[in-house]
Amino acid sequence: MYKLYDFLPSGNGYKVRLLLTQLQIPFTRIELNI
Repeated sequence: MYKLYDFLPSGNGYKVRLLLTQLQIPFTRIELNI
């Protein structure tokens, strides 16, 4: 399982979340506050 360190307003994080979801790859999202 992948760990995705994400900052919610980031467009790049959105693209990765979208890709993982579309490919049905399980991941855990860890939200960062930058």
